[in-house]
Amino acid sequence: MKVELWIVGGLTPMGLLLLAVTNVVSFDAAIGSIQFLLGIPPVILVWSNYRTKSAQDKAAMVTLGSGLLCIAAMFVILGFAFSASMTALSGLLWSLVAVQAFLYGRKEAP
Repeated sequence: MKVELWIVGGLTPMGLLLLAVTNVVSFDAAIGSIQFLLGIPPVILVWSNYRTKSAQDKAAMVTLGSGLLCIAAMFVILGFAFSASMTALSGLLWSLVAVQAFLYGRKEAP
């Protein structure tokens, strides 16, 4: 039986939420694990963008990277060390995709 990756990606965060709500794992562990999963796509995008010299939308990538880094700072303040580290890692990876948007993006006409 073949399991589709999008099904696993959709159900895993919900399972982690259920485990956190029922006190099987801490919220820090659940949030950090989900954030780790959200850090996988930018790795694929960075490689794909590099090979094809293509780019994502600048505004979206800058907002995403900046937002994740700010959320990581809030997790530090709340004492969620694992969540903070995984969110910061994800924010840095999405920021790298944002840098590629500026490097490989279309040049505006003068």
